[in-house]
Amino acid sequence: MVATSPASYPPPQKSARKSTVPRSPRSIRCVNIVVVGNSSVGKSWLSHRFAKPDEELDPNIAATLGHNTVSRDMTIEGQRLNVLVWDTAGSEQFRAITPSYYRRADGALLVYDITDTKSFEALPSWFADVRKYAKENVSVVIVGHKLDKESDRRISYQQGHRYAQEQDCPFFEASAATTAGVEDAFQALLKKVAQNTDVPPQPESIPLNIPQPPTGGCRC
Repeated sequence: MVATSPASYPPPQKSARKSTVPRSPRSIRCVNIVVVGNSSVGKSWLSHRFAKPDEELDPNIAATLGHNTVSRDMTIEGQRLNVLVWDTAGSEQFRAITPSYYRRADGALLVYDITDTKSFEALPSWFADVRKYAKENVSVVIVGHKLDKESDRRISYQQGHRYAQEQDCPFFEASAATTAGVEDAFQALLKKVAQNTDVPPQPESIPLNIPQPPTGGCRC
């Protein structure tokens, strides 16, 4: 009987390995919003209400010294945003440092108190600072705050709306105490910012060993 060589079979196939090429990270855009206006108009309350809309506000929020920051992640106009809100001090002694916050701002919320005539009369000065120090395409929304104090109103809705129209800016009245108008004002501002495509989105994941600048900034 003639010996036959064993049948020749192809070598076993190695199982296909999944590609190790990393996927492109989803992008998130960092947005800086500066909140400005006279002292005691309620900038801190507005900022905190926006950042934590479902939480009760601390009635003992202290006056801002220099600046405070709060943040919130959200999606606007199909863009994922990390919104960093810079709540600036309104007193004259801190006003000299405010321009440094304008320079990084993508949007500005100009706030006055509807029960305080002086805070409304100061708007042109604050608006001039924004135009002077912020980037040319910065988005601006004007807010008449403390709508919950209607019985103490000194500035009519028509006055605020007329001034905003003169500056070609959206206008809202709001109350951080009751939440009325707060989300609408910030949403309007962020929609204007999102429509500005001058700032490219950034990767969602950033190496953690990168030192943060001493002047602050958004976490991405």
